[in-house]
Amino acid sequence: MEQIHPILLSRAIAPWVNNTRWYRGGVFEPNKASGTLVGLCATQEEQPAYLFWLIAEGYNIPLVLREEHDAEAAKQREGSVGSLGIWSITDATGDFIGQCALYELSYRGGGNFRATPHTPEHTIHSAHSLSSEQSNTSIIYECDDSSKVILKVFRTFSVGANPDVELQGALASTGIVPLPYTSASLMTEEGEGDVLVVQEFLEDACDAWQVITSSLKVCDGSLGLLEPRIVNLGAITRQMHENLARTCGYAEANSKYRAPILLSWEARAEAAFSYVPSLGVHAKSIQEYYRREANEESWPSFQRIHGDYHLGQVVDVPGRGWRILDFEGEPLRPLSERVRPDVALRDVAGMVRSFDYAAGSALIAGGDAHALASWNAHAVEAFMRGYGDLSPAELRLLNAFILDKALYEVTYEATSRPSWLSIPVAGVRRLLENL
Repeated sequence: MEQIHPILLSRAIAPWVNNTRWYRGGVFEPNKASGTLVGLCATQEEQPAYLFWLIAEGYNIPLVLREEHDAEAAKQREGSVGSLGIWSITDATGDFIGQCALYELSYRGGGNFRATPHTPEHTIHSAHSLSSEQSNTSIIYECDDSSKVILKVFRTFSVGANPDVELQGALASTGIVPLPYTSASLMTEEGEGDVLVVQEFLEDACDAWQVITSSLKVCDGSLGLLEPRIVNLGAITRQMHENLARTCGYAEANSKYRAPILLSWEARAEAAFSYVPSLGVHAKSIQEYYRREANEESWPSFQRIHGDYHLGQVVDVPGRGWRILDFEGEPLRPLSERVRPDVALRDVAGMVRSFDYAAGSALIAGGDAHALASWNAHAVEAFMRGYGDLSPAELRLLNAFILDKALYEVTYEATSRPSWLSIPVAGVRRLLENL
């Protein structure tokens, strides 16, 4: 196979990249790209197919290249995302030959790739990629023994251990996360970074957001049959935090770790005030509240946390209960920030706000305001009961994280989903009443 120039290859697929759900970088006009030929794919086709791993503008873009002597045929090939000279280009995550090659890569590595398998490799006979994801791309494989596995391609390349690989591995023996099967990392000039992970596919799982919001279509203010399940959700959240602390260790709550959090609180508050000026009348009381919580003595030890915890990150598996997913954090944040020790109460705050969002979405859909407010209060109480006792200082700090999360949501909804802006605005005002 002739040498393929990564810049030319990335420009050939630019129109496709601009329309993908995972690309968030504005107009894709790559001036920097690197790539490695992984190898020849096993195929029954007449033309040989090659797996090529392209990194352009910091994104992982695995591709399948096939030699087509007819340039027009290259452009018309099913699943084509571009062409370059005699080469037709398809997205490896949506091309069965590419899907097979990625699965093999995750177990066997090779070249610049290093695989870390934990279980024997399955024999696969079919595969399909998920279309609902936004930040990454996942492929579901059906195996010859009727089991299923899921492979995730991390679309953002970062040097270092991806927390979705690292933390799920740390929790593998707890029974609260899917079982990890294998992962693969890529060595580049900048260093080594995780690019793939394969784990157990949770058949017929339904995320907690769907479970909760479906129950709120008719709401009398009580939790009903959901109460013990929400208590259990709090309990496995505590279990997650205790196991992460035991496995990954603690860090002292010193200014090195507290200072970035305090700065982010102030920045998020200012951003929210700019979008909803009426909240600005509370600026002084919010600042004073944050200053009080800046006291080092009130902060617990720092540790590794989930980092993006809400009802959509937990699934209900028939006969097995809740399982926690997606430990990657916010993929667009630098990896150095996503792996930094943090306060476990941030995850708790995220789930508390998620309950408020569930109730708020039901209210927007026409639900009864009084009943939904009662449900929300009961849900938070049940979750916290399952999570376990917090000291008065921890409770005050938790409220600071909840307020910060709600202020962040104000900016997010104002810029991305104005029809839901009322949910975090109401949440901020309710929180301020109790400061």
